Amino acid sequence: TMPAQQQAQPELPHDETEARLLLIRAKLNQLSVQQELAEQAEAERQRRQRQQPRNPATSKTTVRDRLVPSLRPPAKLQQRQQQQRLEAAPPQSGSRKAEEATSDVDSNVVDDEDNDGDEECDDDDEEIDDGIDDNGDNDGSLLNGLEDDLEEDDNSTMSIDTGGGSSLLASRRPSAAAGAAAVAGPRQPAVIASLFPNVPPVLRFSAESDPPPEPLPWAQRRQLKWRMSSITPVVVKRAIARSGFRVAKKSHEWLGYFGKHMKPEGFKGVREYQKVNHFPGSFTIGRKDRLWRCLHRMQCQYGRREFDFFPLTFCLPGDLKQLRRAWDDAGAKQKWIVKPRPVPGVSGSESSTSGSRCRNGGRPYLINGSKFDLRVYVYVTSFDPLRVYVHERGLVRFASVPYSRSGKTIGNRFMHLTNYSVNKRNINYSASGGEAEESDGEGHKWSLRALWAHLRQAGKDPEAVWSSIKDLVVKTIIGGESHINSQVKAFCRRRYCVHELFGFDILLDDRLKPWLLEVNISPSLHSNSLLDIEVKSAVIRDFMNLAGFQLPEPASAMSTAPGSASASAMSTMADSTSEAAPYADRRCWPERPLNSDERAKKLWFSQRPDDRSILDTLTPDDVRVLVESMDEFARAGEFGRVFPAGEEAVTRRYLGFMEQPRYYNLLLMHHLSRYRACESQGIDALAAMCRRKLHLESPTADPAHQWSAPCGRRH
Repeated sequence: TMPAQQQAQPELPHDETEARLLLIRAKLNQLSVQQELAEQAEAERQRRQRQQPRNPATSKTTVRDRLVPSLRPPAKLQQRQQQQRLEAAPPQSGSRKAEEATSDVDSNVVDDEDNDGDEECDDDDEEIDDGIDDNGDNDGSLLNGLEDDLEEDDNSTMSIDTGGGSSLLASRRPSAAAGAAAVAGPRQPAVIASLFPNVPPVLRFSAESDPPPEPLPWAQRRQLKWRMSSITPVVVKRAIARSGFRVAKKSHEWLGYFGKHMKPEGFKGVREYQKVNHFPGSFTIGRKDRLWRCLHRMQCQYGRREFDFFPLTFCLPGDLKQLRRAWDDAGAKQKWIVKPRPVPGVSGSESSTSGSRCRNGGRPYLINGSKFDLRVYVYVTSFDPLRVYVHERGLVRFASVPYSRSGKTIGNRFMHLTNYSVNKRNINYSASGGEAEESDGEGHKWSLRALWAHLRQAGKDPEAVWSSIKDLVVKTIIGGESHINSQVKAFCRRRYCVHELFGFDILLDDRLKPWLLEVNISPSLHSNSLLDIEVKSAVIRDFMNLAGFQLPEPASAMSTAPGSASASAMSTMADSTSEAAPYADRRCWPERPLNSDERAKKLWFSQRPDDRSILDTLTPDDVRVLVESMDEFARAGEFGRVFPAGEEAVTRRYLGFMEQPRYYNLLLMHHLSRYRACESQGIDALAAMCRRKLHLESPTADPAHQWSAPCGRRH
């Protein structure tokens, strides 16, 4: 029997009943969507809560913990919810419209996700937190999510800094002025255009205090993927995040890598469009024992007068007899620094003795009574042609205890060693006193700029010191040039794929003569003060811009299989774009070997380094090398080019230290010499050839650019 109130309810017409059922169905759909969004938000909140360390001062975080995953912006969530509410609203006229309104919800959501690709990442990737929202505003926390960062020591030695906690984070935050500048300043284009037509641009990077570059269109931005390493510095993460890079999970889907050195065979797996921050064979100058042997060989070959910038060194146990002889000659007052290195097959206490490396200390130049050394950042983009740069910014690291030559203090590491990893444990150590601009020149860490100002005030000549340091750098790089060059040609597909930032440790003696202590192939970029952030952020900005990262051609992009519909569409788009399209052109680095006339020209002029007719007939390969080099010189930033030098005589002098005169070095030297007084004319001459697309030909049909040996001579 039906209840009385239900019996009294009048019967509704059929169409009105159907409309009400559709209305109820729409409301249920709306509630389901809201519940799904709420569950997603709660799950995300719990996931982020699990990722946060319980005790930030002592916990160890993984690389994944420091990467903030891609989240849909709150504005997008609100917009989507509002759209779903409208679509779930009651029909205004008839049930047919109600059915259309409820059936189109899913398709609109899919279309919205497809159209919102600019704000979202692929499922395989994660965004790198740069502290900047989609509008380019700075949230005031450039180190958000990175409180407990790995502190990487030189030469890939890694340790965890667990003593700073929140106080360390506060000391590392950029100044308010820097944050305001990042918000208010105009954003630069996403790419740096070439000086020449029909040459692709390269990606742009910015420093901590600069506004981030403008974002690329999504079709190109989805290719910006980076391979992370356990020692990738935070300052590098910041730089790549500001340019739109994301972390690639798949082994091949990446454009750049900044991390540990690989074995030479590992470089064979690096693809043509990828860059790693090391050269195969760079340990020939990056390991102390090999560096000593390398420079000692150069000294024996070219004389002590040219190679007298490294202290007397012995590698034990092989040099034990020579060490005993030098020890007896120097007397009891001579001091030596011992650098332990384990020896294979030797264990226990014998390893630190048998594997030791000793050198004489000398009499250092003191400032405020303390010993110090210089960290100079050196960047090599290529070994053939050799292109070497030294950054104008660097660090001066002081010992935290005043220096004494007394034998009683020989065990005081805070007095005789200047390493930050050692002196930071001294209770009296102070990196800087406040804002970087105000405290530079105080505490136990200065910038090179503060050192030069101090020397001028003391009546010294800092320009002469800096010139001697640059000379030391070039000769050291040349010492390993032959071995590294052969390794690159044996294991790398392109010279584009490898580059390296070196950290030179230099000591000044009481005559302000620089002495090379060691070369680090993975210089520490950990930032524990505002001064560190200021210097190292500028170094990485210029390093990344000078590296010249290019996007691969769409057809060969990592995420698009050749022959697929999307690959074909992207390839068509690339062909129809202007000459400033941000895609690399494979014709700029043809896989086929050089043709016969190009090989003949290289052989001819390699044996005639003084022949200036090398520029009379430029082959397509010549034009490619010159265009690449001139573009690189133009975007050097605060990196100063030290090789090739500005003067031909200086370059020739350095070429004399090489085992053989390489063709590309001679080509570049003669080009710079010819157009030294009128650089724009040299650029215009190359631009005219690029306008005709000569650099994209291999071989060329133009007889004016086909080289042949002079008449009557065989090659």
